[in-house]
Amino acid sequence: YEKYETWGLFLNNNGGFIQNLKLNLDMPMTTSVSGNTRNGVSYGAVCVSNRGNVVNCHVTIENYTDSYGVSFGGIVYSNSDAGIVSQCSIEGKAKGFSDIGGIVYSNEGYINDCKSYLSIVYEQYGGDALAGIAVYNYGDGKIDFCINYGDISVTDAIGYGVGGIVGRLFSGTIDNCQNNGNLEVPKVYAIGGIAGNATETHHSYPNNTTRIVTNC
Repeated sequence: YEKYETWGLFLNNNGGFIQNLKLNLDMPMTTSVSGNTRNGVSYGAVCVSNRGNVVNCHVTIENYTDSYGVSFGGIVYSNSDAGIVSQCSIEGKAKGFSDIGGIVYSNEGYINDCKSYLSIVYEQYGGDALAGIAVYNYGDGKIDFCINYGDISVTDAIGYGVGGIVGRLFSGTIDNCQNNGNLEVPKVYAIGGIAGNATETHHSYPNNTTRIVTNC
């Protein structure tokens, strides 16, 4: 993993279908190179960049440990405005020092009917946000009928937000979602059962401040 800045079963899905997959991953990852942390590493277990459909994919993850500068999406790393992630799930445990999203890292597309059973343990400052479903939601991104069952435990401060569904809701919609996981966060800028931080704008959409959370 030291040689690459992105990792996933598929790197890009440009309009196609990735469906009906089951992945059992033992991932004792490290991003240290000669004792120095490698920054800007992106992991999406099924797909790194999605502009198509990722449907009915299920991931079981063991021994995932990241380092500073690593961003992780349990199913997809980046779900674009044309991307759909539906009927997917993840279970297992992730231990991290940076951003972790149970289903998706960043979403500006559509996430529907997904479930996270991923237990997230965050041990030391260095990250931005954590979430059961998506770390970031922006643009016209929509998340609906998703449930987080995973606990999120933070033992030190984290940057901007911890949410059962979304860590940082820059804009977009969360509808008919549930958080059934416990959030244990002693030091945080913002925390919420559904959305952690919903007070800022994303640099790609500076004029889009519409945030809708309904039926949750």
